[in-house]
Amino acid sequence: MKKLFFYAAVVAMALSACAKDPEAAVNFDGDDTIEAPAAGTSVTIKLKANYAWTAVIDGTVKVTVDPSQGNGDADVAITVAANETDKPLEGKVTFSATGGGTTASKVINITQAAAPAISVDKDSIEEIPVAGEEYKVSVTSNYAWTAASTGTTSVIINPESGDAGTTEVTITVAENKGKEPATGKVVFTANGGDSSATAEVALAQLAELTEVEWGGVTYPVKKMKDGNYWFTENLRYIPEGFTPSNNLTAVTAGVFYPIVVNAGQTAAEFSTDENVIKAKGYLYQAEVALGLKVGDIQTVAQAQALEGARGICPEGWHVPTINEIVGLVGKAVSPITTNTEAPYYNGSNGSVSMLNADGFNMDAFGAISIVDNTRTSGTFMGWASGFKTKISSGMIHGSSYAGVTYKTANDESSGIKNVQFWGFMPMTNKKAEADYTCNGNKDSYRIAAPVRCVKDH
Repeated sequence: MKKLFFYAAVVAMALSACAKDPEAAVNFDGDDTIEAPAAGTSVTIKLKANYAWTAVIDGTVKVTVDPSQGNGDADVAITVAANETDKPLEGKVTFSATGGGTTASKVINITQAAAPAISVDKDSIEEIPVAGEEYKVSVTSNYAWTAASTGTTSVIINPESGDAGTTEVTITVAENKGKEPATGKVVFTANGGDSSATAEVALAQLAELTEVEWGGVTYPVKKMKDGNYWFTENLRYIPEGFTPSNNLTAVTAGVFYPIVVNAGQTAAEFSTDENVIKAKGYLYQAEVALGLKVGDIQTVAQAQALEGARGICPEGWHVPTINEIVGLVGKAVSPITTNTEAPYYNGSNGSVSMLNADGFNMDAFGAISIVDNTRTSGTFMGWASGFKTKISSGMIHGSSYAGVTYKTANDESSGIKNVQFWGFMPMTNKKAEADYTCNGNKDSYRIAAPVRCVKDH
């Protein structure tokens, strides 16, 4: 009987040994690596586990696991969020199951690409010349990139694509042949597979100016061969507080009507005809032309400070300087100064016919001669009996100081008698138009003459 019990115990122990819990195991189908694009991804794995399990996330990559724990086999979704940085990210998910006195683990390693990032060292290029220009920009990208242009600017980009790193790119803007300013942009795109990044360079190109509105009047303008924009009509702007005069004794009127040849062709006279005013403009005394009132200039320093003054020109324009006058026509007299490279210098003089062939509309418009500030009456300047059918000489104001005389010679304390500024002196007192001249010349500040404006640089 005892032997029977002994055998029963042995059998029980053997059975007990055969029923011992198995070791923990965890596994899944497929790769143990996820390579995620910058935009992110989602992967579902079939997890196989023989005990309860949990998932633990480590690293810089942003990951969610659903479900993150369970008991036994399960479909598990691993979602990698978008990488919003310009650096690659790494991480891992560790699945662990514990049971039977053991722990088993399985790791999925995750790598994620950097978000595309691209930059340009200029975000805009403004005031591109009408003729076009070439510009260099530096493009830095962490992916290969491409470039394209949009808008009304005509652009060549070289190169149009590049690799990761820093690349110098040439943007060549062609001539703007339209009448309106051209705008556009160059867009650089870093291509990161499922995501991309862009950087832009805005372009703003000037148009060829053809007209300017000022004081309710539209004036034609022209870019001449000296490179400057000029009014091609005389100003007919009336400054606030002034009324044009047709009285030669109104020596401080500031603004006068234009002059024409009288009906008998025996002298000059004022004209208030609107068509004449449009063709010739008003006549201004220099202080008014330069933005002052008659009598404001009391010192040489004041006169010198008016170099390049806006005066009665529109904003962005000014009364021409002697350098601009000589740069256009090539000559000034008293003393003689020449610039043989000037585009409208014919080898001897500034040429009216050369100017007008390019649309400058220059003529001898006449003037009111008021020699100095002691005079009580002016005289008509410009009519001569040898050319009785037309006004054949005149002045056009400039802004550069040219000289001074005092009421007592060489005595500054006696007060200014006359100030001179450099201006134009068109002369048409020749038989042939090809011989008409237009040189720089000194004119007295009380003389009333036309004004032409030149654009600021």
